[in-house]
Amino acid sequence: MSGSLVTVVSNPTCGIIDLADIISTVQPVRAAAPLRAWYLVAAAAAFAVMTAAVLSPSLWFLNFVHVMTGALWTGIDLFMGFVIGPILRSVSFETRRAIIAGLIPRTLILMPTLSIITSTAGWFLATSGSAGWRAMRRRPRS
Repeated sequence: MSGSLVTVVSNPTCGIIDLADIISTVQPVRAAAPLRAWYLVAAAAAFAVMTAAVLSPSLWFLNFVHVMTGALWTGIDLFMGFVIGPILRSVSFETRRAIIAGLIPRTLILMPTLSIITSTAGWFLATSGSAGWRAMRRRPRS
């Protein structure tokens, strides 16, 4: 039969093999969630905000970027370790594989972006000097 999905292959050692039987026993392979373009756009926007904070005369904004990205970085890391980790240990291998395949594309861009922004903003805060900390607090002297 030409154009049929069922093909019979002759193998000298095993005899005749029906590929339809083999295909029906093989489990489908699940593809990982794709890396979407908007992940990169969001990362670029985050780097733009960090650049604006570094170039801004306001140390408050730079400190805000540093603290918020650090809180997100730490919070996501703790959530993965203390919540997702035990869940993954208790589910079947196939479910674990599906969960990880969904997480990897999202965290592949997110976590390095957060760590770079946190570290860079922190470095600029640290090198701004003690006068910068006094200016940021803006407490009136009595």
